[in-house]
Amino acid sequence: MKDTVKFSTNRDTRVIALCMAKFNGLDQISFLKAFNQVCERKKYKLFVFSSSIDFLTDFNTEPEEAIFDLMNPARFDAVVIMTNSFKDHKIPDRIAARAHEAGTFCVSLNEDIKDCVTVRIDFANSFELVVRHIIEYHGVKNVNFIAGQKGNPYSEERLAVFRRVMAENNLPVEEDRIGYGDFWEIPTDKVMDKFLASGKKIDAIICANDLMAMEVCRKLRNAGLNVPDDVLVSGFDGIELEKFHYPRLATSIYNVDEAAEVAVDLMDRHLRGERVDDEYIVSCKFREGQSCGCLYHNVFLEGIRNVGIKAFEAHRSQRDLEANIQLLWEKISRLSSLNDLYGCWGELYYIADRYFPADFDLYMNDDFLREDLEIWPTVPIGDRENAVQHYTDNMRVAMTIRDGNFTNQIVTSRENLVYDPDVIIKKSGIALFVPIYAQGSTLGYAMCNFDPENMQYFLLLAFVNNLNQVFESHKEKIDQQNKFCIDQLTKLLNRRGFYRHMEEIMSDAIASKKTLCAISIDMNGLKGINDTYGHTEGDFALSKIGEIILDARAKRSVCARFGGDEFAMVFAAFDAEDKSKAVIDEIRSKIADANDTDGKPYKLECGIGTAFCVPESWDDLEKLLLEADRKMYSNKRDLKARKN
Repeated sequence: MKDTVKFSTNRDTRVIALCMAKFNGLDQISFLKAFNQVCERKKYKLFVFSSSIDFLTDFNTEPEEAIFDLMNPARFDAVVIMTNSFKDHKIPDRIAARAHEAGTFCVSLNEDIKDCVTVRIDFANSFELVVRHIIEYHGVKNVNFIAGQKGNPYSEERLAVFRRVMAENNLPVEEDRIGYGDFWEIPTDKVMDKFLASGKKIDAIICANDLMAMEVCRKLRNAGLNVPDDVLVSGFDGIELEKFHYPRLATSIYNVDEAAEVAVDLMDRHLRGERVDDEYIVSCKFREGQSCGCLYHNVFLEGIRNVGIKAFEAHRSQRDLEANIQLLWEKISRLSSLNDLYGCWGELYYIADRYFPADFDLYMNDDFLREDLEIWPTVPIGDRENAVQHYTDNMRVAMTIRDGNFTNQIVTSRENLVYDPDVIIKKSGIALFVPIYAQGSTLGYAMCNFDPENMQYFLLLAFVNNLNQVFESHKEKIDQQNKFCIDQLTKLLNRRGFYRHMEEIMSDAIASKKTLCAISIDMNGLKGINDTYGHTEGDFALSKIGEIILDARAKRSVCARFGGDEFAMVFAAFDAEDKSKAVIDEIRSKIADANDTDGKPYKLECGIGTAFCVPESWDDLEKLLLEADRKMYSNKRDLKARKN
């Protein structure tokens, strides 16, 4: 990893990796915009690696996590982790460990991670400003408090600030006026039920974050109480969602611009060889609100027209996108093979080009766009020896849009991330990488290079999620079809599957004038094994031969069990004779190894015959199989004669 060439080598632009969860979160979008503004001013290119979830789930999240393993820290000048966006902190810990191993400077936002410089928000002093405003400026006496999770350091810190300010103002802290809302709505709803049922007079409710404060406002409204006329309410952390809330909250706003400036300045200083400290503090800005009575209602109403217009446009765009995705889904649902899926990239291009004013790429694992995925469905998509955390060494560009131009079927290295890094690095905006997967297995990733100020993030998320569902639906259909094409004992194709999968190989051989090779394989002595040792041993012997054929198969070959003890392998190549000799040698070698190591009272043995032709039509395949069978039976007679 240490010897890997950085993206910035021989370029004038430094390249930064930003890792975050749930790129469409309002706080994530806010930071993306601020961070990219600073990066572009300093001539840094920003590559963003993001999941579409925050990992607050018990479901299999490996395909979403894989996007962070795609990011090779050794290729970047610095790595920034938006740690507070992850609900599962094992993921940012792993990202930081890989950055440290690569010797790449790493910054963590808001939370400590080993071997990272931390840019931390001064939560305690900022929260104290909110508490003092409610208690001292407004002079309230009966104050309730809703903390976050019990034992959470941020929650307990804010509760301690509340207790201290109350004590300094000679106000008693009544324990039944304190509740834990766990930083989200449902527990807060239960806390409010307890407060309202107590019958005690409530002058103000101070909350440890905005999300709980908005739920408090809703509960008070449902109880017939007005905010702020009857009860004052305050929040904390200034989340983006609060901008659409009425009444606007008295809160403290995370200074995202300062955090972005500090993070980039730290990278600047490190890259200049200067020493940087382990921790830097970013302040928050206190903002008065309608919920405490300090702002008039027209402050909210001033922007409501623009918000309404934007909401209408967003709804119309999402409705149109869903309609186009539905048409694409219906088309793909009628496809019979993955090869037919190629024809749908043009449809994807139409949708992506229409809704995203950006460059858009779809990169699929190299084996996904081969027939292997259909022929060998028992092998998990992500279970590949040449994969690094689910991705193949080479990625196939299924679709790419550059400046409105569409192309596909380009192969590029996974290490490059995009097939044209020079072009993407020179472009303004951010390059966002998100995972593509189906049925819990990684298929590839999408890259979108765009201006963060003008992107409809929810549409991008809807597009990616629907794309995942399209692939999942198609994969399920292929799996169902394969159940009727797979020999359940050997996991090879059956006769029906053989002819279905020969279509591409025959078309390729006829068009390119490649030599078609048929290898006929017949197991010797199956009846004797069944009669002497039982059909269980006969089944074991057949499955072992199938396993050996599968392991020894030529690249892009079709292998099948035709029935009983008969097997076949067919492939097309310009050097088919040389490849067939290598395959047969491998089969015989593996049979010898199995006889030496399996400890069975019988020996495996096969008759093998090969035949070759340059096909001109499908009739040539049948003639070829008959010729291979003839040579196979000749080989069986020779083996029997040698034994006698």
